[in-house]
Amino acid sequence: MKHNRKDELSRANIENLLKALSALYLLNVYYRDESFYQTSLTRGNTDFNVSLGTNIFSIKMSNQPHTNQVNRENSSGADQDNVDSVYLLCFPMTSIQRVRQLEKEAWQKRNNALTSSREFLDFANSGEQLRDSTNIFSIIHKIGLWAYKKKILAIPTKTEQLNAIFSSSEYIKYTRNNARNLEKIDREDVEALCNHVGHWNYMQQIMQYERVLHKKYFESRLEIVLNKGQAILAQEDTANDA
Repeated sequence: MKHNRKDELSRANIENLLKALSALYLLNVYYRDESFYQTSLTRGNTDFNVSLGTNIFSIKMSNQPHTNQVNRENSSGADQDNVDSVYLLCFPMTSIQRVRQLEKEAWQKRNNALTSSREFLDFANSGEQLRDSTNIFSIIHKIGLWAYKKKILAIPTKTEQLNAIFSSSEYIKYTRNNARNLEKIDREDVEALCNHVGHWNYMQQIMQYERVLHKKYFESRLEIVLNKGQAILAQEDTANDA
């Protein structure tokens, strides 16, 4: 409002002043062009000072990245929160290469665990088909459900079936880890109980190698960098067959 201030005097208010100061603050942040390091995801964002030296303003940080969102631009996968984030969490190349190698190893171990499992071999020998299963997760779901239902439904009466479910190691493990989901299931519905308990337990058996990957991932060193357009949408690959 340096020029024509007579006609624009109404715009000389606190709101516009703060907007102008915040824009100047952001320009200074970008001009400094600083990057920061964070030890790992396990510590969260608490060690990063979002005010960057001011008592008035604070910048917005991106959300924590996820393993499936490590992309070619080395940044966290973009979402709506990242669009207006001043700083992004990203993986230095050494961390990216490490995580990607672990992902490959986890996929291979997962596939091997699936195809060598007793449930998978029994399923294959039974003559059942996997026509509708397009990826490893749908295969795990179908086989886990089939194996558990086969065991339970071989019992003659509903009462005995329910007793067998409630006393099974699969149900005990499911209860221990999925208490909230269990509250939503009708305890008299054999089919629903089999759906949840059978699939979940088989998934845990096959996906155990993910725990190593996630542990290494969360221990990876992170870089906090200015958002200069490097955040892109990461497309999940769903074409991984067993």
